[in-house]
Amino acid sequence: MEIDIKGSKGMKRQEVWLIGVQIDIEIEEPEFYFIIIPDEIDKVLLRRKKILMFNKKELCSFLLEDYNIKIENIDSGFINELDFVYKIRDVIDLVKNEGIDRQTVVIDSLNILFDVITSIDIEIPQPYKEILYDFADFLTFDTNISKGLKQVKYSSIDIIDAVYWLNGCMFSNSTFIR
Repeated sequence: MEIDIKGSKGMKRQEVWLIGVQIDIEIEEPEFYFIIIPDEIDKVLLRRKKILMFNKKELCSFLLEDYNIKIENIDSGFINELDFVYKIRDVIDLVKNEGIDRQTVVIDSLNILFDVITSIDIEIPQPYKEILYDFADFLTFDTNISKGLKQVKYSSIDIIDAVYWLNGCMFSNSTFIR
């Protein structure tokens, strides 16, 4: 989504991504949200070097203003518009079942997780980094997960372990606003 931001040099149009995180597949809405401000290097909104996560979409505009991002002419649908929902279970199930990822859930989720890890300045351990980046490179051009696992020569368990590591980093380096 795009918002108008009032800055020292007047109004500026800024893209902002509202990302949902769904942990429990029984709950239809994401349990948490966070904000990414896309740029050459996408940046997650942080507080004291931790990811700012919140459990109500309505908090999004307040948190942006708290970070001196003054919002003008905000669209009433702003807080209802999710740019992406990272469904942890869907990613794990797709990799485990080695199916076809027609909606590009896995690669889109990995790209969001890479943005998160980069924003909190954590280095992915070399074995996980190699596994994840090789797999992501394959998925950028092909949606066949089974074929991708064979090409990168890793098992679905290797990918799942690496994704769990990313999740652990994301949650353990977050501040939760309720």
